[in-house]
Amino acid sequence: MILYREKLQSHIEAVGKLEKIIDRAFKLLEGESRITEYELKEFILGQYKREGLVTDCGNCIVAFRQNTSYVHYLPSQYCLKIKPESLILIDVWARLKKRGSVYADLTRMAYKGEKLPGEIQVVFEAVRKARDAVIKKIKHDLSQKKLPLGKEVDRVARNIISEQGFEGKFKHALGHSLGYAGPHGTLKGLSPKSRNRLKVDLPYTIEPGIYLDGNFGARSEIDFYISSDFELILTSKVPGKIKIIS
Repeated sequence: MILYREKLQSHIEAVGKLEKIIDRAFKLLEGESRITEYELKEFILGQYKREGLVTDCGNCIVAFRQNTSYVHYLPSQYCLKIKPESLILIDVWARLKKRGSVYADLTRMAYKGEKLPGEIQVVFEAVRKARDAVIKKIKHDLSQKKLPLGKEVDRVARNIISEQGFEGKFKHALGHSLGYAGPHGTLKGLSPKSRNRLKVDLPYTIEPGIYLDGNFGARSEIDFYISSDFELILTSKVPGKIKIIS
């Protein structure tokens, strides 16, 4: 596969548009007490059209409260409504409408309430530590002019999540390459079995998560690529906390 250095700008533009859409979705929830997961999903998909974005399956993840504990939850018309003390997870993926554009893929979390409960804070902090340790690992390897193996960076995140007391609660790969036809590219990503080294000028996700079945879950998903001069380029924001909304 020929890597697409010339296509990186389309990925970066898509990231910026998705971040604006997430901000609008969280803004919509301020003072709102009736909107459902499905209605918020439809709002987000409408924003895709407004921003000139397309997606592979016409869907995105919007989860409230206990539904955040399901990794691939997709809301139907029979779903939860927002209410006070609600944890919120939004996972969006899309690309520019023009042919040959590369996907962006982001997950952000918010809490509708006065103060984030301690148990949620503990879980998100474990996820944040895992994510930031992966960034540190990649930067260290690049400083040695070495591209890390996918399984090496996955192991860093998985070990930290286990050390924080959540062994077995990280239920998917750490990340994946980003493609043209869909958010998952054709190259092996950041998984426990990946023996492939990360590629230069190819966007990837980093998305550790912890899922407490039927209770709640937390995930932080960011995008990055490695430049030809062995520099880690973060193409998305790196949230340090769960956003509080009124």
